Amino acid sequence: MSNPEITGVICTHNRERFLERCIKSLYKQTLEESKYEVIVVDNGSTDGTKAICDKFAQYSNFTYIYEPILGLSSARNCGWKHASGKYVGYLDDDAWADETWFEKALWSFSHTQPKPDWVGGPIELEWEVVSPEWITKEHWVTLGYVDWGNNPRFLSGPAERLGGGNSFFPLELLEEMQGFDTRLGRKKNLLLSGEETQLQHRLQARGGRLYYHPDIRIFHFVAKERTEPSFFYRRYY
Repeated sequence: MSNPEITGVICTHNRERFLERCIKSLYKQTLEESKYEVIVVDNGSTDGTKAICDKFAQYSNFTYIYEPILGLSSARNCGWKHASGKYVGYLDDDAWADETWFEKALWSFSHTQPKPDWVGGPIELEWEVVSPEWITKEHWVTLGYVDWGNNPRFLSGPAERLGGGNSFFPLELLEEMQGFDTRLGRKKNLLLSGEETQLQHRLQARGGRLYYHPDIRIFHFVAKERTEPSFFYRRYY
């Protein structure tokens, strides 16, 4: 595909259970299809990920890439290095995007002054089972929850954050900053992260701006095992 305005990247590892719904959400967008592309980075999957991606080979704006070096940061860097859009967005493979995801991200970069360096929006939680009473909104943040209200605005300081699985960046900025630190980020079953926080600190240290838009919304699946105390013990550790 030639000259899309924006690229959506899905990094995935053995998530065939969720992947097809995730991809389909990017083909139900309000933005005209010719203006965006979709890249799936298969990060060493051993399940049916490739077969699912083959179903979308008919789309001229769809690309499948196999990245053998395990790690979310490696997969994200692979995504932007193959992107053709002026802006690059990341969507978690166990989530699905609202229909205005691309349109409002593109609007945010095009109509906001000063121009943002990182654009994102709410991450709502989709529970596999009823959430136990002991799980509070503080725990929701650990599960990926983001909500800074109903009005578009710049975020202030490191305390206000965007979720990496619902984020857009100018491609030239990712090139300049060399993307995500591959020493950090999820690798297989390890819950190590921090690459998004580090990138935020690096951006803000150089005067970069994070912009939140309530219509850049995704819905993130929370599996039953993530409602168990053992998950939180591992995650906080």
